[in-house]
Amino acid sequence: MARGNETISTRGGGTELYSSSKHGPPHGRLPEYGCLVYEYMANGSLEDRLLCRLGTAPLSWQLRFKIAAEIATGLLFLHQTKPEPLVHRDLKPGNILLDHNFVSKIADVGLARLVPRLPMALMQ
Repeated sequence: MARGNETISTRGGGTELYSSSKHGPPHGRLPEYGCLVYEYMANGSLEDRLLCRLGTAPLSWQLRFKIAAEIATGLLFLHQTKPEPLVHRDLKPGNILLDHNFVSKIADVGLARLVPRLPMALMQ
């Protein structure tokens, strides 16, 4: 069962964070069965695609740059979360999931930690 801090989604902004493998945001809840219903991530993980597992074709460089930009946008969102930033702590290709359109999602936030904001004087 997902905890409250395990799913972050910004509709339209392209940033989504989930904790379950091959899943997107919950599409529904089935409390009588104690479960959530998630979107299936058809293209698996970035690691699977980079290593051409299951005989998949290599990703084009254009698609790789798009995925990298989406990951950077997601991390920026997490690091600027109010009131406290969120640090993923286990970002790796296996924790980046790809939907049927190769839109990337940051997953597995089990090690994520809230980080207190530092005063600007300490950051300079």
